[in-house]
Amino acid sequence: MNLGPTVNSWTTDSTPGISADGLSLYFSSARSGGPDDLWVTTRATVSDPWDPPVKLGSPVNSAYTDGTPRRPPGLGSLDLWRATRETIDDQWAAPTHLGPTINSSALDWSPSISADGLLLIFCSDRSREIGKTDLWMTRRSTTEGPWSEPVNLGPPVNSPHIEATPSISADGLLLFFQSNRPGGYGGQVDIWVVRRKTTDDSWSEPVNLGPVINTFGYDGTPSISADGSTLYFASNRPGGHGDEDLWQVSITPMPGDFRDDRDLDSAPESDKSNGGKEG
Repeated sequence: MNLGPTVNSWTTDSTPGISADGLSLYFSSARSGGPDDLWVTTRATVSDPWDPPVKLGSPVNSAYTDGTPRRPPGLGSLDLWRATRETIDDQWAAPTHLGPTINSSALDWSPSISADGLLLIFCSDRSREIGKTDLWMTRRSTTEGPWSEPVNLGPPVNSPHIEATPSISADGLLLFFQSNRPGGYGGQVDIWVVRRKTTDDSWSEPVNLGPVINTFGYDGTPSISADGSTLYFASNRPGGHGDEDLWQVSITPMPGDFRDDRDLDSAPESDKSNGGKEG
């Protein structure tokens, strides 16, 4: 379902990030005619419609591109930054650079942090270890502690192709991302998912979310809601209002679903083809 003309604009609206309570949706857009900025749309309850988006403004947004931050002083063309606030009613503080342990002279962008704040997954083209762009992870022991040296997620998550824009589920057992690896439905990128039975286990083979969600065009930048019921993403499929729009799809667990206790390999072929998802 397209989020509609109240949220979407004539230009590219992408990289959604849904808050834990489901009442704030952050995304990037160049609708104001300048660089790609961060915007937010809110709603009173999860049953209410989204309000008109508001630009986050200074100090989060700058004169530079902030959807995928290119602001100085950085280490590469794209770096990871963070902005914090005391409560959800307070203003955002000035963004801080995540530093040289995480950032590199390469492209580092699109972070996804775990619900406990101890695991950060992001994409980078540093070292081109496996593919053109890989997913990397870094950990810390406490929410105030330093991040460890990033580690490549390795195969089967990463491939010789492009893996980017990760989104980890609240329970840490699902990881959505976009990729142009073989087996997709589009000419650009599709959304894929990997799963694991516990947070100590390895990730499964990636599963394409299938033709209900993925199309012949661009489908990417997924963001899974905290309750796991809704996936937000960007797409340039027909029926939109701009170059790329924000869309959402409801998730209904089905027999053979990637959240089912059975292994994916034991699921019927019809379930494997669409990732067991129904929208």
